[in-house]
Amino acid sequence: MIQVGYKALALNDSEEVIIELRKHVFTLSRSLIGFLALSGLVIVLYSVTDWWWFLIVWFWFALIFSARYINYRQERFLITTQRVAFRHGTFEMSIYEIPLSSITAVISRQGIVGRLAGYGTLSIEHSDNKMSVYEMLPKPELIKRELSQLMQ
Repeated sequence: MIQVGYKALALNDSEEVIIELRKHVFTLSRSLIGFLALSGLVIVLYSVTDWWWFLIVWFWFALIFSARYINYRQERFLITTQRVAFRHGTFEMSIYEIPLSSITAVISRQGIVGRLAGYGTLSIEHSDNKMSVYEMLPKPELIKRELSQLMQ
């Protein structure tokens, strides 16, 4: 049984999902740190001044963080036995697919922090030297190895 987060990704008869990933949780870190810092600032300022509009500002940023979290939960990177698919969007869904037969090269990059935290960038070169870049993917070397095996 194949569990795919998105039912709209129609699989062919002999097609199976090999890898299904989300971006690394570090993609939310800047938003979370900013939201927590703003929350602390709003608590201090509200307790000192009793200005109610600080709460409106905090609520606005809470909505922005919630939207980023929902977007994070909706993004998927999929590798099947026949293609690579990247699906994203909350209200308007977009799917970008690359058939395995058109992939000519796969490049993975990890900086120092990425190596320590387990995330990196995966670049896929395909048809007519087009390059698709997927950032903040967990374990890009594992993904590259799996794609290389499927391309053979």
